[in-house]
Amino acid sequence: MKMKIKYLILITIIIIFSVSNIRGQVGFTVGNEYGIGLVAQVGSPKTKLEVGGGLSPLLVFWNITLGDDYIKFYLPFTVGAGVNIALTPSERKDRMGLKFEANYNTIMKTGFGGGVDYQLLDKPYKIVIGGGFLYFPNAYDELLDRLNEEENTYYSKDDVSAVFLNFRPYVNISIYFGK
Repeated sequence: MKMKIKYLILITIIIIFSVSNIRGQVGFTVGNEYGIGLVAQVGSPKTKLEVGGGLSPLLVFWNITLGDDYIKFYLPFTVGAGVNIALTPSERKDRMGLKFEANYNTIMKTGFGGGVDYQLLDKPYKIVIGGGFLYFPNAYDELLDRLNEEENTYYSKDDVSAVFLNFRPYVNISIYFGK
């Protein structure tokens, strides 16, 4: 009985996709939004839902008051989802979109933000270049705890300074395959 329900759900989804203007694409991404990994989009030409994940490079510069400076490199797993809304007419092959998203990073935890995407080609694949900002409210605390653990130190927030820990600019290039 469970198998019949799964097939019924699958057939329903296929019918919805075939009669509507909903399209899906999967591809690869490189950058610091999702890192080096996979990305997928589903939706109409005007509004798309995007999901991605990968290993995202993170470089942190710590300046310690009356002490040592540290440079740390991490490669945490990042996963995220966002909504992309078109700013250009849908009949054009190139597309400018406004993006709102939420990300989870294994080091900086949950973040949210947005940016813009520009789609260059449409068929048989498309290239999307994007950029924006993500805000991770707990990133400073999480990274300071990690620094203290790795270096066996007990620095407080008053002892250290670092730039752009909570606000993270991102750029990425993605290649999508599919309709």
